[in-house]
Amino acid sequence: MRKAALILLPLYILFMGCSTNVNTAQTNHSEIQERNFVSAHVVPEGHVWHQSLLKLEEEVQERTDGKWTFDFYPQGSLGPQNDMYQQLQVGSIDLAVLVGPELNSHSEAFAAWAMPFILRDHEDAFKMGATEEAHQLFDTLDGVVGQGYFFAGMRHVLSSDHPLTTIQDFNGLSLRISPSPAITDFWQQSGSGPTPVPAADLYSSFQTGVVDAIDIDLDLMMNNGYYDIGDYFTPLNHMSWAAPVLLNEQLYDSFSEKEKQIFSDSLDVAIQHNKKIAIEREVQQMKDFEEQGGTIVEIEDFSDFYNVAENIHDEYAEANDYIGNFINKAKEISEYDN
Repeated sequence: MRKAALILLPLYILFMGCSTNVNTAQTNHSEIQERNFVSAHVVPEGHVWHQSLLKLEEEVQERTDGKWTFDFYPQGSLGPQNDMYQQLQVGSIDLAVLVGPELNSHSEAFAAWAMPFILRDHEDAFKMGATEEAHQLFDTLDGVVGQGYFFAGMRHVLSSDHPLTTIQDFNGLSLRISPSPAITDFWQQSGSGPTPVPAADLYSSFQTGVVDAIDIDLDLMMNNGYYDIGDYFTPLNHMSWAAPVLLNEQLYDSFSEKEKQIFSDSLDVAIQHNKKIAIEREVQQMKDFEEQGGTIVEIEDFSDFYNVAENIHDEYAEANDYIGNFINKAKEISEYDN
């Protein structure tokens, strides 16, 4: 009898081990719920932000065995940015990719992303987006949880009537900007007339001369066909165009730890994809613009722009510690000596 017990003991241990593995597998499996994300943004489907969201969808579907799906609402189809932000807060939108500087209307700290001439290029922008100083900005928002940043490249200027080669050429120019006090301040101090125009009205406003030029990234410029109107492209690189990836706070709080890790890992891959295609596209889109008959204008001396930028930095850093910390970190990354 004792011998039989000794024989059965390993079988019992093996059985218990298998049972434990089954229970663990079931537990891990149950940690991933079926979820459908209502996802919105303000750019067309061809834009780098939308393409980066598609990569995020691909990654989370693979990691959840298809349990997570996305419904996309591009190009402001759920309303302008402020409306989308409010929908995100109450949960009628689950995930949104919004224009960073325009979040200034909800938190003055996001004017940090509107600071001119603190990041030189894509490499600087993506490095900055991963910093603690950039992620601390999310703490100033209510009802949403920031997870990271996509980028659409650097900002430039497209003009319709004449080339812009010095800061004096901007005097009196009606320049379309995204609505942000810091952007307005920079361009006003540079001599132009900054004019906020909703994205839906921008093509007609540019075409009819309501605005003479556009502050814009290349990806949106080429995707929306503004090069049909603007003949002169000035690559200023004066600002990186950041897009926070935001989740509804209650939704994020409902995630298990495993789900949080899945989202984080998937977003990391999507951000790397965003970086790759943003860099590739900017090179190609410069060529495409020239092939369409456009003229690329070079500014030889940026010192006047840098002087205005420094005034903006000092003013906003003094008013907000988040912005001050952000500027210091950005300049450390870029080694800007303006």
